[in-house]
Amino acid sequence: MHPTYAKLLERLDAGLNDLLESLSGLTDEQINAPAPDGGWSIAQVMLHLMVAEELSVKYIRKKLSFNPKLEKAGLKAALRRLALIGYLKTPLKFKAPKGVDATSWSEPVPLEELRERWLKARAELRILLEELPSDTFDKELYKHPLVGKLPVSAMLEFYQVHFERHLGQIRRQLAVVSQG
Repeated sequence: MHPTYAKLLERLDAGLNDLLESLSGLTDEQINAPAPDGGWSIAQVMLHLMVAEELSVKYIRKKLSFNPKLEKAGLKAALRRLALIGYLKTPLKFKAPKGVDATSWSEPVPLEELRERWLKARAELRILLEELPSDTFDKELYKHPLVGKLPVSAMLEFYQVHFERHLGQIRRQLAVVSQG
């Protein structure tokens, strides 16, 4: 695995482990309780983050299966990366893309199922990163639905900033369900 990927993945894993630990004492009802402001439940936020990761890995695997000619990530990809990260760091709310929005998950999901699925998704990500040919490091291999093609390192940065953005949402909901 490329050292840059390893460092970014280590940070992602630490965040996920901390999150799962902070939720370990909650009931399935608490995890699935809707936010009082009409926002997503903790389970829905977790599914949103996890499915974004799962779909990214599937996209890259499918793309690589065609042995595509990949463009080298240059200035345009760097600007797309900055736009995406900047966008996620704003306090503005925006609609999630179809397939990773809360309407995709209306049924309650047990915390243990969420934990197992996310850890499996993260293991799949790790395998993908270990298998990626070294000549793909600086190539536009990942495609974000909002900004377009980016290198895998930018995908991992997106995961981190995306996770941090939604962690605040989870913490607010955690405070609400812990009082009830």
